[in-house]
Amino acid sequence: WATDNGIVTGYTEKAFGPNDPIRRQDITVIMSRLASTFDMDLKAGQKQAAFADDQLIGGYAKAAVYQMQSASIIAGKGNNIFDPLGNTTRAEAAKILYIILEKAGKIDPAYTIPS
Repeated sequence: WATDNGIVTGYTEKAFGPNDPIRRQDITVIMSRLASTFDMDLKAGQKQAAFADDQLIGGYAKAAVYQMQSASIIAGKGNNIFDPLGNTTRAEAAKILYIILEKAGKIDPAYTIPS
């Protein structure tokens, strides 16, 4: 589904890397594409500020990183560092996914996790 809808793509047409760690810039691109499938309005909620390590963000990821930052979906790691080449933690991925699903109205606020 994610590949068919252009959310996740491989490195090349013949290399996908399903077991590779996901870099922070790549999860941001993936989640930005997911948000677009929900026709979410990702207008700026805060002023966009360039990350101190902006030069490390890949050209393919830069627009998604700053769009998601200004929509208050992602943030840096402190000291205005994004760490685009660092691996994404499960917590980071879950938080981004939750924020997108919440903004898209896909989370039932009445639902609670059974104990």
